[in-house]
Amino acid sequence: MLIVFHSFFSFFPFLTFFFLYFINRDLPIIIKDILLIEDLEMFESDLSFYLALLILCCPISIVFFKKFPIKGYTGANKVSLFLQCLIAILNLNILYSFINSLTITLGHDGSSANTLTIDPITTTQQQGHVDYTPIKVSGYTFKNQVATKNLQCDSIVYDQDLDLQVSQAVDLNKPEDLKFFRDKLNELRSLNNIYDLFFQDNEDEVEESILERKWYKFCGSAVWLDKYGVYFMVNRIAYSKKGTRNNPTISVLAGQVFDKNWIELTGKKFPFSGLEFPTILPHYIDEGKEAEKVILGAEDPRAILHEYTNENGIRIQEPLIAFNALSTEVDWKRAMHIYRPLHDPHRIIRLSIENYAPREKEKNWAPFIDGNNLNFVYNFPLRILRCNINNGDCQKVSGPDFNDKSHENAGKLRGGTNLVEIPSQSLPKHLRSRKYWFGIARSHITDCGCVGELYRPHLILISRNKKSDQYELNYVSDLIDFNVNPEPWTPGKTTCSDGKLVLIPNSVAFIKDDYMSVTFSEADKTNKLINAKGWLTYITKMLEFTQERLNDESSDPVLESRLLSKCSTFLAQQYCALSKDTMGWDKLSR
Repeated sequence: MLIVFHSFFSFFPFLTFFFLYFINRDLPIIIKDILLIEDLEMFESDLSFYLALLILCCPISIVFFKKFPIKGYTGANKVSLFLQCLIAILNLNILYSFINSLTITLGHDGSSANTLTIDPITTTQQQGHVDYTPIKVSGYTFKNQVATKNLQCDSIVYDQDLDLQVSQAVDLNKPEDLKFFRDKLNELRSLNNIYDLFFQDNEDEVEESILERKWYKFCGSAVWLDKYGVYFMVNRIAYSKKGTRNNPTISVLAGQVFDKNWIELTGKKFPFSGLEFPTILPHYIDEGKEAEKVILGAEDPRAILHEYTNENGIRIQEPLIAFNALSTEVDWKRAMHIYRPLHDPHRIIRLSIENYAPREKEKNWAPFIDGNNLNFVYNFPLRILRCNINNGDCQKVSGPDFNDKSHENAGKLRGGTNLVEIPSQSLPKHLRSRKYWFGIARSHITDCGCVGELYRPHLILISRNKKSDQYELNYVSDLIDFNVNPEPWTPGKTTCSDGKLVLIPNSVAFIKDDYMSVTFSEADKTNKLINAKGWLTYITKMLEFTQERLNDESSDPVLESRLLSKCSTFLAQQYCALSKDTMGWDKLSR
C-alpha cells in the first residue's frame, strides 16, 4: 500500500504542472467554488491567481509532509525525500511567481502601478503643480418615470451638486514630433512605396512650411498597460497635399509610449515585438483602384487593453486598435478594422456584420471588453456588436434589429472613446448584480448659437445584468467641455466668425478610484490630456438614484436608450449661449 501511495505522489508535481499549463484559464473558477467566493473578479489578475495557489498548495504540502515523513525503510526514505524536494520546489516556484506579480502590480518603485502621481495623479514633471477647477455636469437617467415616445427631457434630468473637478489641459504633442515622423516615413519609403504619397511637395517648398501647412498629428488614443507600467498611445499622422486637413491625402498610425507621469519613453520595446517606439506603425494601407489617391489610410483610432494567456501560459497585455478606413474589399466604402501592432504590425482585419450589407460609411464604433469578448457600441439607441478578434466576424448581441427603422436617427449622439469597465469592488454590494462600463460619446450639432458646427463630449454609462447578454444605456450627460475652450478651426479667427468648433474625446486612458485621465483633440490638430476627479462618486450616486429602474424587468431599454440619446443635446442652445459669454467666443482667444 505504501508503494502505491509513493507512486501516486511521485506524479503529483507533474500532474500539478500539467494542470497549470493546460487549464489555468479555468482554475480561478475552480478556486472560487472551493473557497466559496462570490465575486470572480478578484481572481482576474496574476497576483490573485498565485495567491489562491499558495492558499491551496501550502496546506496540501504540509499534510503530505506529515503523512510521508523521512523514516522507515531506505527505499521509502529516498522516495519521500525526492517527493518532498519536488513539492518544496513547486511551492517556492509559486511563491516566486506571487512575489514577482506583486512587484509588477506595485510597480518597480513600490508604488501602485495603477496610481499616477499628479496632485495626486499625473504630469507633475511636465507642468509642475496641477490646479483643479470645478466642473458642472448634469445629465439624464430614468428613476420612476415610464418611458413613452412623448416623454419630456426635463422630466428625467439628473442634476446632483457634487464635487467634480478637472485639471488644466496638458499638450502631449511636441514641436518636433511631426518632423520625427516625417523622417521615419521617408526612411520607410524604400520598403513600401505607398509612403511616397506623403511627399508630394514642390521642390521650392521648405520643410518647415510643409510641416506647418500639410502635416497633422491628432486623434491620440491611449491605454494603460499595468504589466509594463506605461501608456501606449496611438496617433493619426495625416498629410494633405492641398493643405486641407478635413480632406487629407493619406493617414498612417504612429505609436508612442509614456511613463506614468506622461514623460515619453524613447527606444522602448515590448516582449514578443520587434517595434521600437516611438515609431510609424507599419500597418497595411489600402490604396484602392482609383487614379487619384486621396483619403487613404486609417482614421479615428481607438485603443483598448487586450489581455489573454498565450499557449505557454504567459499573461499577455497588448493594445488593440480599432479604426475606420476605405477598403477595396467593400467597393471602396468606409469600413471598421482592428489592428494589433505588438502581435502582427502589418496585418489589419476588416470587421463585417453578420447578415448586414456594408453601409457606405462604417465609423464611430466604440470598443470595450466584456470578459474575453471584444464588443462595440455600434450606435444609439444602444446596439452592441460582438466581434471575433481573429477573423473580424461580428454579430449583433443586444439592441434593436437592423431592419427595425423605428429606432434609427435617435438624436445627435455618436461613438467617442473606448469604454472602461468599472470594477465591482469599487461599487456598493447592492449594485454588483450588474456590470458597468463608462465612456465618453460625442455629439455633432449644427447651428448652435453663433457656431455653425459644434462637436462636444458626453459622459455615458452602459450596463448589463451578469445573467444576461442584454446591454442598457443607463445615463448620458449634457454637453461638457472639461473647462477647455478649444481653438477655432481656422487660426486667427474668433470662434463665432470661424463657425466650426471641434472638441473630440479620443480615449479614457486611465481610471482608478475617483480619478480618470482623458485624451482629446481640438480642431483636428492637437493631442491633449486632462485629469478629472470625483467621477466615481458621481456615478455611484447616480446609480443609487436610479437603482429601482436597474432592477425593473418591465422597463423598455430600447425606448429608454432612444430617449436618452435624444435628450443628450436637449440643452445645446442654452450651452452655446452661455459658453459664448463665459469663454469669449466672439473674441480672439489665441
